Amino acid sequence: MKPFLLGVLKCKNCPFTSKLRVEAEEVRELDPEAYDVLDINILKKDDGALVSKIVECFNIVEITQTDVTEFCESKNDKVNKLLFGTDIVTGLLTCEDCKLSYPIKDSILDTVDTIQN
Repeated sequence: MKPFLLGVLKCKNCPFTSKLRVEAEEVRELDPEAYDVLDINILKKDDGALVSKIVECFNIVEITQTDVTEFCESKNDKVNKLLFGTDIVTGLLTCEDCKLSYPIKDSILDTVDTIQN
């Protein structure tokens, strides 16, 4: 699962305003040649608040708020690599409101076999 999908996914039990948090167990980096630079405007809303949240979930200290701002205004390679050049192989996607978790296995988000916390 690519991190940029957090910009379009929602919990099936909650309104679209609920937030999802990713807990990645296994991550792999993709070859920069394997992905194109995408421009997804929903990620740039609210001065990149969603991008900042994704960065926070991955605990990446090399990406600063300045990097996120640059990404929102034009392009930032570090943020672009996180959003589009990273593949979450295994982990959980959890709704912050109802605590329902969606497993990620073999890079695929499972929206059927959910885990209620």
